[in-house]
Amino acid sequence: MLKQRWSVLALLLFTRGAMGFQFQSIAAFGPLIGRDLALTPGQTGGLIGMYLLPGAVMAIPGSVLGQWLGGKRAALAALALMAAGGFALAASASFAEAALARLAAGAGMVLLNVLLTKMVADRFRGRESATAMALLLVMWPVGIALALATLGGLASATSWRVAANVTGAWPVAALIGMAVLYADLKQPAEAERPAAALSRAPAPGAMSAIRPRVARTILLGSAAGLAWTPYNCGFTALISFTPALLAFRGASLAQAGLISSFIVWGAMAGTPSGGVFADATRKPRPLVLFASLSGAALIALAYAGNSIVHLFAMGFCVCLPTGPLMAMLGEALPERERGLGYGVLLSWYYLGVGATPALAGLLQEWTGTPESILPLSAVLVFATFPAYWGFHRLLRQLQG
Repeated sequence: MLKQRWSVLALLLFTRGAMGFQFQSIAAFGPLIGRDLALTPGQTGGLIGMYLLPGAVMAIPGSVLGQWLGGKRAALAALALMAAGGFALAASASFAEAALARLAAGAGMVLLNVLLTKMVADRFRGRESATAMALLLVMWPVGIALALATLGGLASATSWRVAANVTGAWPVAALIGMAVLYADLKQPAEAERPAAALSRAPAPGAMSAIRPRVARTILLGSAAGLAWTPYNCGFTALISFTPALLAFRGASLAQAGLISSFIVWGAMAGTPSGGVFADATRKPRPLVLFASLSGAALIALAYAGNSIVHLFAMGFCVCLPTGPLMAMLGEALPERERGLGYGVLLSWYYLGVGATPALAGLLQEWTGTPESILPLSAVLVFATFPAYWGFHRLLRQLQG
């Protein structure tokens, strides 16, 4: 079994990559599945978002389930569900069947995402926390970039069903790696006594002490979620419909996917860079402000063109605050409250990001052009800094 935390992180990075790869597969071969299943742009966007929508109701129960089953067993179950959903998508013959496959795969992804986030938060604290979290989070865009760069060409050369089957194969590989190599982290004895805690009645006054902590955790989790969600919504709309935008401007499906992937390659560079900068300077606020302003400006300027350098810079700037935004809740909460806190954060995230692709698709139907996603994305990215500032203001008020 892997014992060093950086070796464990490497396995978790590979596992998380499967999530982004599976999520963005629809955008990569969207025109082909759309033509085969007679989908509208709104329905295609809906299939993209349905992968994330289960999180709106599953993120908090998922954190509880993960603690009950243990991280490893819950992760194996989640990966099995992701694999099944990927293979079911490949066999779909209608929008309804494809939607059910995406919801099933997304349910597994939601559970896995909660688990991976907590696994890293438990192993990395202090000056390394933002860096470790940024490395974990960058694997989401790594998977997305690989999907955009490869699946469109593969689907064009074979069929979208072959490409969809590939999205089920990566979770299978991650499942094997997790089963063979991973071991749950042993917690201090005082922190893990769920059976004993349930076997006796709470001490007098215990519930009155617990309720304020739970309320505080939910409040901070919601505030962090409202900071984490806008830029993710803007980024998701951007990467989900840039292939359609480039195709609208004359690129082939394979070219559109490959060129679009440069947004995500930029995100891959920006995410760890922002994490390292925040850890080194201990001043994440100027970084978040810069990212919000520059990211929104670069998205707005995409009306004028779509060079590879421009797309790379766009992804780099938008994703600079990824690590600090996710790490700030873990730093604000004690270990025993982190699972619930991240569950609340991710509930907001999944609700927003799950609905955004469908909204962007409907906006495209209404305007008749995929260029309509650009102002939507720019506004959402710009909203990140005010929400980030609001979280820290709330934290100071709660700390008295």
